[in-house]
Amino acid sequence: MNLDEFKVKFNSIIEMGWIKTHRSGNTGIGKTLEDLLDIEENNIQGPDFDIYELKASRKSENAYLTLITQAPSPRGYNSILRRIGGYPQEKNGKLINCLRTTLYYEIENELLNGNKLTYIINTNSQGKKEIRLKLNGKLIDGFWDLESIAKKMKKKLSNLVYVLADNKYIGNDEYFKFEKAVLLKKDDFTVKSLEEALQEGLLLIDIRLGQYENGLAHDHGTAIRIKKGNKYKLYNYEELE
Repeated sequence: MNLDEFKVKFNSIIEMGWIKTHRSGNTGIGKTLEDLLDIEENNIQGPDFDIYELKASRKSENAYLTLITQAPSPRGYNSILRRIGGYPQEKNGKLINCLRTTLYYEIENELLNGNKLTYIINTNSQGKKEIRLKLNGKLIDGFWDLESIAKKMKKKLSNLVYVLADNKYIGNDEYFKFEKAVLLKKDDFTVKSLEEALQEGLLLIDIRLGQYENGLAHDHGTAIRIKKGNKYKLYNYEELE
């Protein structure tokens, strides 16, 4: 499917009016749209179709749009991070250890256990830029390599088709009415542009670590996200008709 074919299919979806979600929960909107466009659900590193990544959002949501998820290095460090910085939460009568927080550049965020967490951008001994965490003012191990993130974003997110839909509930069932698609374009996902976007607060970092009731780790992935109102500051855009 190329962009012209997407426009034809999307216009037919608009004409369908209210559509019952194909999956309950937050991911229902994306799953429903992909099914209607005949796009198979995937976790590939590249775009969803042709050169375009597809993102869908409810109009009623006024929060954040997840761009990518990436675990820290070295491998398995999320378990260490959850152990040293996490806090207990009750789930179905059992205590589980969690670490869920949203971080902005060099701004300390106080966690539920009183710990304070923030991140900086550090230059390592090889001259490479890294995202590093500070726990209670002390730099801790584990890092995200900005070069690998920039390459991933350039490959996957340089051409982003962003879809908005109205939503409503009938009983427990959610329904969507897809209304608008916008093409967001950015050609310069580089280490420098990514660093600047993080420092300016256009992008934020969401850490989402938890446990299942059986004690196994539950990791939604560290997400790089953008406030929906900031997407036009990061991207050039045009409406698709």
